[in-house]
Amino acid sequence: MKWLCMVAVAAAVIFSQCAPTRYVRPLEVGQHAVNASFGGPTIKFGGAVIPIPMTTVGYGYGLDTGFTIYGNLHTTSLAFGTFQADAGACWSVWEKDTFGISMNFGLNMAIDRWEWNRKIWPQVGFNAYRYVGSRGGMLYAGADAWVEFAKQRSHQVEQPTKLLPAFHVGYRKQNEKWMFQYEVKSIAPFTANKPNVVDYVGIAGNGAFGLYFGIYRLF
Repeated sequence: MKWLCMVAVAAAVIFSQCAPTRYVRPLEVGQHAVNASFGGPTIKFGGAVIPIPMTTVGYGYGLDTGFTIYGNLHTTSLAFGTFQADAGACWSVWEKDTFGISMNFGLNMAIDRWEWNRKIWPQVGFNAYRYVGSRGGMLYAGADAWVEFAKQRSHQVEQPTKLLPAFHVGYRKQNEKWMFQYEVKSIAPFTANKPNVVDYVGIAGNGAFGLYFGIYRLF
């Protein structure tokens, strides 16, 4: 399990976007949701390409028409000594018929238990979505960016950029009680992914592809 500990810490510090888009469309007013997600940046491990098995659990609430607030705990990071959490809001910018646009605003944080190093990343993003089929299906695509305050990455490597963008596409399936989410993400595609303790799978030595699955219980 030592390698998983190293991977978890590396993912939390370097490519921290280890969860799918939290809410593509806001919940209904007064609606609650508890959720869990699985997946993360892809790496080469034992000759195979696999997503880092990061897990999160969280809660969301439809605070107002077209406005949802949420918070999430990153449970895999916690198991290996890093407290990582995120909180934010989803706002419906525009929706008509089967199309819509939303924005997300959030704050991400991580603290390790060994040296109590702390990091905070503000985040902003948007989604464009379209309902498909007759059984609650939705296709969506979007982008978001994290703001990096640190001057250095791991291994004392200079941090070349203050914005860490990501681009994603996904599919969501929902009924009255459950929602299932599948997402592919390109994380930090303009940032070199070496040197690192793991071999990330990205484009021309930059960033990493992420694979994610999420499940929501609505009530």
